[in-house]
Amino acid sequence: MDLLKHVRDIAADVDLSDEQYERVGAAVDELLEQRPRRARRRLRIGIMTGGLVVGLAAATAVVIVSMGAPHTPVPIDAVSPPGHAPSATVEPAPIPEPAEPTAARVLEDAALATLSQDAPVLDGKYLLVSVRTEYLVTYEADGQYHGVPRADAEAAWWAIGTYDTYIPADRSGEWVRVFNGDTHVTDRFGPDTEALVAGWLADAAEVGSFTQRSQGGLRADPGMPAYLSDAYFAEIPREPAEALEWYYSSMGKDASTSNVVQLLIHDLETNAAPADLRATLFRALSLIDGVHVESIDGSVTTVGFDFPPGQYYRRITVSVDTETGMFVRSTTRHDSDSALVPDSVPDTRITSTTTVVDAAP
Repeated sequence: MDLLKHVRDIAADVDLSDEQYERVGAAVDELLEQRPRRARRRLRIGIMTGGLVVGLAAATAVVIVSMGAPHTPVPIDAVSPPGHAPSATVEPAPIPEPAEPTAARVLEDAALATLSQDAPVLDGKYLLVSVRTEYLVTYEADGQYHGVPRADAEAAWWAIGTYDTYIPADRSGEWVRVFNGDTHVTDRFGPDTEALVAGWLADAAEVGSFTQRSQGGLRADPGMPAYLSDAYFAEIPREPAEALEWYYSSMGKDASTSNVVQLLIHDLETNAAPADLRATLFRALSLIDGVHVESIDGSVTTVGFDFPPGQYYRRITVSVDTETGMFVRSTTRHDSDSALVPDSVPDTRITSTTTVVDAAP
């Protein structure tokens, strides 16, 4: 669009000189430069396009009015000392910072991206889901690991491992999950942790890497559909509120809101659910009371959930890419604070990367 022509259209009833039109054009250019980059990027979905035109028109109209719309003349010597010309400098109207997107908007963006960008895996190929698991291991003197509350822990460390899941294009075929045996420790909390960490890593090394193979999905309890299989996903309703109710019902006596949110996110972690269901699950998350935006990093937005005392989880976050509709990362926190481990350290962090490959091990 010719913005200067648009300015003329907006102010058709305002009699402006050529010099004023030039000044308006310069002000419009400055306004566009001032618009935050993220606000421009989010126009790709199209929902805010009309808002941009209206907002620009309104901002331009303000500039026009301040730069020469008809008004009651005031003698120059009434506002300027003798021998001094009045200032011709006109400051453009400030552009307010755009409001940050709500969690509902972010999750709807992810749902729309999922539906628009879904592409089936071609016959003979595999969807490879690589998962990095990070988790807090806690220890107390009686030799217990991991299940010890933070407040009771005498030492703790941050452990990392990975596993890969190969999902065939024909989901009734053989699924392969490889645990890579690459467990290692980064951060340590508390004194004298070296010997404890060494013993723990030795136990992990005995397990090493191993491979699980299963037909038509991942292993499941007898009488239940294989996890992540077409039969499993077919049971979940595609209407967001009904899907949320399905998760509550499926958990029985353990159906707290925090457990339901975590199970729903767990079903998103592999990015393997059908596109219509992934969109439903993103929208179901937006129905949870208190969901809020935690942070924005380019196209990846993190939304958070905080839960009252008495629920297993006290805090859960999920990061989604609103341009691809893919799950990126989640964290959980279910333990009390302690002087040993910083409050900012979660109990778990799961990061997923999804690609298409030609073969499975």
